[in-house]
Amino acid sequence: MSLIGLYADPHFSQSSSIIVGKRGDFSGRLDNLIRSFDWMNQLFQDHKVDQIICLGDMTDKPNLTAEEITALSKCNIDHHILLVGNHCRSDASGSINSLNLFSRVIYNPEYLDDKQEIFMLPYSSSIIELKGCPKIVLSHNDLKGYNFGYGHVSSAGYEVSEILDHCQLFINGHLHNGGWVVKDRIMNLGMLSGMNFSSCGGEWEPSVAILDTDTLKVELFINPVAYRFKKISCSSLIELKKYLDKLPGEGEYVLQVKVPSEISTEVRKLLDQSCRVVASRVIAEMKVLSQLKESHAKEVAPVKSIYRQLQEYFDKNYSSKYDLTLINQIINKLERSQGES
Repeated sequence: MSLIGLYADPHFSQSSSIIVGKRGDFSGRLDNLIRSFDWMNQLFQDHKVDQIICLGDMTDKPNLTAEEITALSKCNIDHHILLVGNHCRSDASGSINSLNLFSRVIYNPEYLDDKQEIFMLPYSSSIIELKGCPKIVLSHNDLKGYNFGYGHVSSAGYEVSEILDHCQLFINGHLHNGGWVVKDRIMNLGMLSGMNFSSCGGEWEPSVAILDTDTLKVELFINPVAYRFKKISCSSLIELKKYLDKLPGEGEYVLQVKVPSEISTEVRKLLDQSCRVVASRVIAEMKVLSQLKESHAKEVAPVKSIYRQLQEYFDKNYSSKYDLTLINQIINKLERSQGES
């Protein structure tokens, strides 16, 4: 039996979406990755894996800063096999990349070893470059028709049918939300730790995997220290408190929260007080706009009346450091320009 530890898309970088500030010597993002690698390396050691492979995008860009290089040196990856992804290369061939100082970097399609059971497909490889029909394919590429879980479906990449024709098991990096595309045949592994709000679709949790190359069994392990990026909507402080109280796992959360404008200040305070939330973004939705949308759905009102409703709302409810007279002038100008058009 041979066991392989697998992980994908760490995207080593100092910055990560709205996460700012430092933790000790490193940025919050790099500190989180160091702790994620410590957890992962210990897990693979405990399970006595024979090899450890990264399925692409170890780094977020081909040119690294001194802080990123130093943090990477803390992660004990000298013995890992690194597949080149689209982010860590600076030329089309992949031969010029940010990983070449490490022991084994794969930037051409090739078999992992002489057994010719596992074939490696770095980014932008064609499926026809598979030699024969390998038992297992490890890849960093697009899958056509893949639903990312936040309203986007991939229009490019490998067809599921051609993958099934070429191998028994296909495990892919690159697509940051993990899960089985075809049960027990095609899997997207997902990121080691969340990086931004585009990688928060569906129920995916940041994970690593252990593959048994004899049985083709894949066992997933959720990263307990990972960043988890989530987008939510709440109509009240009570609803948000319940959500925060039930946050699962041990990891840290980065939240984008859409709330009514009248509670946005209290929401920011509540998020700042949560020990599980390391960064947050509050989107304040004005009540008048939602009311106008409902009114518009029932009966299309003249544009002029909409401006008048907006002005009446500000007259009754507005409180700010900005002069209300200026706001009314802007509304009147918009109304006049609409009438002239």
